[in-house]
Amino acid sequence: VQACMLFFVFVLLFKILRTYLSATKALIAIVLLMLNISYIMFVFHVLTETAFLFFITYSFYYLHKFIHAKKEKFLLIAFACSCISVLLRPGMHYLNMIFLFILLYFFIFKKRAVYNTIIISAIFFCSIVTQRMMMQKEYGISKISMIDDVTMYEYMNTSVFAKLQAVDKLTLMNQRNLAIGDSLKNCSVLQKYPAYHDLVRAETSSLIKYHTTQYVLAFTDNLLSNFHTGNSLLRDIPQQYVYSKWVQEKLFDYTRIWNMLMVILLVIMNLALLILMVKKQIQRNNMLVWILAILIYCDYCFFTSGLSYFQGDRFNVVWMPLLYILSMISLKVYRKSKHETASVSAFA
Repeated sequence: VQACMLFFVFVLLFKILRTYLSATKALIAIVLLMLNISYIMFVFHVLTETAFLFFITYSFYYLHKFIHAKKEKFLLIAFACSCISVLLRPGMHYLNMIFLFILLYFFIFKKRAVYNTIIISAIFFCSIVTQRMMMQKEYGISKISMIDDVTMYEYMNTSVFAKLQAVDKLTLMNQRNLAIGDSLKNCSVLQKYPAYHDLVRAETSSLIKYHTTQYVLAFTDNLLSNFHTGNSLLRDIPQQYVYSKWVQEKLFDYTRIWNMLMVILLVIMNLALLILMVKKQIQRNNMLVWILAILIYCDYCFFTSGLSYFQGDRFNVVWMPLLYILSMISLKVYRKSKHETASVSAFA
């Protein structure tokens, strides 16, 4: 199933590129992207990365179609895919809420489209709200998932305490997991998760308030770690399944290079867009909205990766393909505008 999902991700990316490039160039660009072995590694593990990438790519694909075709049904499909992706990666809930408010403003105040407003509300309630209600019923807490609390406790807060105590993060993580397990062992299911949430929230607030410097340093260390490391699944293959240690190390280094290049490209793309906007050399149209949406999504995913560590490029593989095709499109537009400028100068 995940292999099919990944295949369709590349198909959708090809269709987007085909709008700007010839079929041959678009195909070459996608083949180059497929050479990143990290995507294959995630396909054969029961993780959310491949499924999330599938739905978020569909969301941007239909947002792109809406910008070009101006058909509102494409916008509704994009929102539906976005809501489903939130169920796979709850951290996207905040960006999805912004998407929801923009759509409501668009359809209520701009279009006065009652029917589309009802559809948007139905999509949101059938996915996000239903999940929160189920969590409330089963675990006594109205959240999409507990993964954010787990991440804060096991990774981010452990990083800060490791700096304060000058101890190994992994060792401290195991100790803290045993400690919280003992403190909550007498709680019922409906008591355990709310208690866990309150404990993590209080601990995080205390660390930010009293150890701000260490908190920022720990967050920065995690970001740097997620920048220069490679695919953790490839790195952690049990040795009895490794045919060649040398090949494994080289493939891991290869994924490290991919990861670092894409993060550097993200920084460059942000700076380039900022400079063009300051110089007022970029048109403010619907296409700019799509570009901003991709960059905001990529920035958000990379920045939130600072809450965790030992994850390799796991946080980055979900935004790399979209940034990659955006860079291909931007390069094409840049060459076209440069050629047009040169033609005008020659004519003058």
